[in-house]
Amino acid sequence: MAEPDTFIAAICSSPADDVPRLAYADWCEERGESDRANFIRKQIRLARLPQGVAETRELYQQCADLLRAHAPAWVEPICKPFEQLTNWQPKRISNVGLGLTLGYPISAIEFVRGFIEQMTFSPRSGADYAPLGAICQRQPITRLALRSPADPGPDLNGISNAFVSIQALTFQNAQSTSAIGRLFDSFSWRNVKRLALFSVENEVIASICRQPLARQLTGLKLAGDSSAFAELTRFPLDDRMQELVVLRSGEALSIPHLCGVSFRPTLKTLVLSELRLGDNGMSALARGDVWLRLRTLVLDRNRFGDPGWSDWVRGRRTPELRALSAKQNYLTDRGAMRLAESPLSQTLEWIDLRGNRIGRKGALTLARALVEGPLKLLYLQGNPLTDSDTQAVRSILGDRVDRN
Repeated sequence: MAEPDTFIAAICSSPADDVPRLAYADWCEERGESDRANFIRKQIRLARLPQGVAETRELYQQCADLLRAHAPAWVEPICKPFEQLTNWQPKRISNVGLGLTLGYPISAIEFVRGFIEQMTFSPRSGADYAPLGAICQRQPITRLALRSPADPGPDLNGISNAFVSIQALTFQNAQSTSAIGRLFDSFSWRNVKRLALFSVENEVIASICRQPLARQLTGLKLAGDSSAFAELTRFPLDDRMQELVVLRSGEALSIPHLCGVSFRPTLKTLVLSELRLGDNGMSALARGDVWLRLRTLVLDRNRFGDPGWSDWVRGRRTPELRALSAKQNYLTDRGAMRLAESPLSQTLEWIDLRGNRIGRKGALTLARALVEGPLKLLYLQGNPLTDSDTQAVRSILGDRVDRN
């Protein structure tokens, strides 16, 4: 095996390990490819930095400049098998990743720690899966999104293990149950732990529930209409499922349907953002089943105010909850005081109430209730608080109030 292939094989076999990546960077440096080496080292350094460090912005810009200068050459090997032009547009993905929007069939990629970690791909026919699999064996791709996935067909040319590195799989606009079934039958997805479903037919969800993959998932993301959740009642009950993210769909989420999913008792994280729950939805959530293991709950931008919030915080349905986010709703002083009066004030470690309508009275009441508890950080940005109000809260909680 050629020397670069040895490095690539080590990187792909241990995608979480920085050591083979840095060894490859040294090899690039010795060959005169100093920009490629610097890009790898700088992205690894960026990934290791804690959020908020001053060095982050400058380092990110340096990585972006390197990618901008060399993107055509670095991307050409993955575009060539599909005769795809290497036209590209840079796109910021996060504080760590750098993305490129490419076109078709490779829609987008993301560089993390020097290599392509994520790809969005639109298979035009079954023939596209073989070169796609070869790319996944040459890059440490752990996240793969398939748009309108085509049926892979019967001739797989020995590539059934081409996607064993994939840990997070996304289906977008998947309409054919037979194509999805053949994808699962044709390839090994044994390392997939997280699955996301965007604009898929409910029959596809039902098909996935019957696949062996369903028993290995720890995270699921999907649109929140009631018919989709009705299909999840067939999901195999297993203790592995820990996170559910519900996306906005054409209709408001039905709380009874949410509480009816088979894996609800095992969840540790539940994200319900932009679902228009309103006060009635929050009250229904308060009357619903107990979420015994839930430790993180996100309720951002759901258009509820103090009445529904008050019902929920009094409901005691989440005895293990440690992190709570309710950004950009309609909570006022009353809502803050109801949280202060609830048992949650003595168990929560992270609270995010940014973008509500909480004033001085509510903020101070909440701060006094939290001061003796396990609170690590309280976010109050975007509420009608003056500098004097914020200082008064900090005089109680100190650095446990956000300073951004």
